[in-house]
Amino acid sequence: MNDKIIVKGKISLGKIDYNGTGRKINECIVEFELKRDEDNRMIFTASGSVWNNLKTDIICGGQMLEELLEFFPNNKTLKEIVEVWKVWHLNDTHAGTIEQEIALKEKGYSGDYAKDCEYLKSIGLYEVKLEDGSMHKYGTGWLYREIPADIIEKIKSW
Repeated sequence: MNDKIIVKGKISLGKIDYNGTGRKINECIVEFELKRDEDNRMIFTASGSVWNNLKTDIICGGQMLEELLEFFPNNKTLKEIVEVWKVWHLNDTHAGTIEQEIALKEKGYSGDYAKDCEYLKSIGLYEVKLEDGSMHKYGTGWLYREIPADIIEKIKSW
């Protein structure tokens, strides 16, 4: 793989009582990465994990940053990471344009691809013109969204 890592980080948030045992024995970790892909585009990823008491395996992990925020509501760095993650995580894999995704979000995105396509067709947003002049049908390919310089600097600061 030709990906070039710009920054890769791991932050320990501390321990929580994840299973309700009455003891805070489960360490919580947030991992993030900012890299350039083979097309030299910046890509951001982040995930969380909750470890067992021996730290031999995770008991919960993945796209759970908002859940971790419930345990650490006053952690400013985690709040910042969650804000960035909500918008920029896997910024090279958008099924639609910003306009298409906003329309679906305002409608109450169903997660049912066929229904979402029908809705976009009904409002004239199923097939739209991209900046390069090409046409994009919702969900037929991944679209990239460039991360703004201030967000890149924020990620590097973690």
